[in-house]
Amino acid sequence: MTVRNYLVTGILLFIVAVYTGGGCGGGGGGGGGFYIPPAKPFPGMNGASTTVPAGKYNVTEMIYIDAGETLTLDPGVTLIFAQDIGIEVLSGGTLIANATDAKPIKMTGKTRSRGFWRGIYYDNCDSAGNVLNYTTVEYAGGGTYTSGTDACVMLDSSGFATGTIITNCTLQQSAGYGLYMDDMTAMPEFESNTITKNALGAAWGDQIVISQLTNSSTYSGNTVDYVFVQGDYSTFDTSHIWQAIDIPYLIEGQIYVAGGGTLTIRPGSTLVFRQHASMYVEDTGGLTIAGIESQPVLLTGFDKSQGYWDGIYIVNSDSVSNIMTWTTVEYAGGYTYNSYASNIWLDSSGSPVRLLMANCTIREGAGYGLWCDDMANLTGFSNNSITANGEYPIYIFPQTAHQLDTASDYSGNTTDYIFVQGGYTGVTSSATWQNLNVDYYVDDTLYSSGGATLTISPGTTLVFSSIGGIEVYDDGALKAVGTTADGITFTGETQTAGSWHGIYFVNSDQVDNVFDYVTVEYGGGTTHNGYAANIWLDSSGFTVRLTMTNSLIQHSAGWGMYKDASDGVTNDVLNENTWNNNPSGNLITN
Repeated sequence: MTVRNYLVTGILLFIVAVYTGGGCGGGGGGGGGFYIPPAKPFPGMNGASTTVPAGKYNVTEMIYIDAGETLTLDPGVTLIFAQDIGIEVLSGGTLIANATDAKPIKMTGKTRSRGFWRGIYYDNCDSAGNVLNYTTVEYAGGGTYTSGTDACVMLDSSGFATGTIITNCTLQQSAGYGLYMDDMTAMPEFESNTITKNALGAAWGDQIVISQLTNSSTYSGNTVDYVFVQGDYSTFDTSHIWQAIDIPYLIEGQIYVAGGGTLTIRPGSTLVFRQHASMYVEDTGGLTIAGIESQPVLLTGFDKSQGYWDGIYIVNSDSVSNIMTWTTVEYAGGYTYNSYASNIWLDSSGSPVRLLMANCTIREGAGYGLWCDDMANLTGFSNNSITANGEYPIYIFPQTAHQLDTASDYSGNTTDYIFVQGGYTGVTSSATWQNLNVDYYVDDTLYSSGGATLTISPGTTLVFSSIGGIEVYDDGALKAVGTTADGITFTGETQTAGSWHGIYFVNSDQVDNVFDYVTVEYGGGTTHNGYAANIWLDSSGFTVRLTMTNSLIQHSAGWGMYKDASDGVTNDVLNENTWNNNPSGNLITN
């Protein structure tokens, strides 16, 4: 070692030069410079247990770790791989690369270019001793193993589990992915890793193994910044949690949850769906998308166009785990299900279906924002925004419509009504329809029976299709009590006489049959007992009751009101209400 002093503008500069081969004082002919020891040939596998001490090694042939064999790389090992060479850990083999922060392990290519060497391939191997810790794997992903998907580290299963501990590692500069995970991947630990600068993305995994990725690792900085999730081939039949990571998940195919499994999406997650990708929750499966105000969840399309992906289907699942909070679902509705397109379907086929939805935004769907079948349970529906959808905000049946809340916003869609499907099932338990910020559109007949009272809140408007109307039977009742400022309106889709059927009371002697500050107009599109009217009171051996005050009955295709002689109008209906433009007359008693 030679130490020389130089005085430069009053500053003493020490330069220490290390010479190789010359000895002290600079003698000898070895020349100066830093000494870098050359890489040695990799020693190869040596029986059941091979340990490679710290140092640099050139690997020129494939390393196969067979059943019963263990390859241990000591801290400080660097393996430099020739082109198209890699490590294959076969079933029953073990690879231990357990380094430290101070003395890491590196596996790299002889040439620093993506895909120069193959990488590490675990083939149906889940040996308990497999570990990668403080290890960098780089410039791999160049050869195609049987998985057909290139990556720095590949975990491939063909009917058998495969896995390794991966902690404090860097997987980078792959020609494919940083990490590949087949459907039976089992990583006992995956923590504090960095997956970056890879050509195709951070990771590729089957839907049921993605939950092994943790938010203590970072996944950003790749050429394509997604974690790719493959649906279609497996089912969530146990509970899984997808963590919020620093890049989006990109979904291909259908995410399928059934058999008692629950998929939970953590706050702050983003799921991007390929064309016609979807989520399908069936029977005893459950889906919890648990956003919070400061960390909402986004489900969106890879292309920002209405109908790009198919949407979320919840079919016959009455699971209390079906929860969606502070979540945006957008650009779905690409598939027509039961003849309808929607961002979200709640479908019941003889079994109830449930979803608690609060503080969510459902927008830019190709059809409806939300489609609800006749046994849908929307308990807890609150403070949602359903807007900018290609058809109506919501398709719903009469017995579920009361669960829609006034704090939600349903406006800004192509057709701004709540679409209520009548004709199949009616209101069979007492319920109140709230005054929402859009009107209700009733297609076909709305029935009230079975002891149920349908109450319409002040300020509400019901608009009826040409085959729409209301029929109140037996012990059913209809209560519409408005105010001077907030009247209630029953009207037709078109403002012409007879554009809808009207309101028909049959054998209903209920005290809840009350109209106050109500407008009934443009009815009489069908006849009962040969008479067209906006309102019928029809008895077949039983009394029919209606108390009607401060109301306007107008623009009927026939009579304003028809009543049987035995019907009980409990007040001076002609003088306590207003009648206008009913061509056959205001009231007929037959």
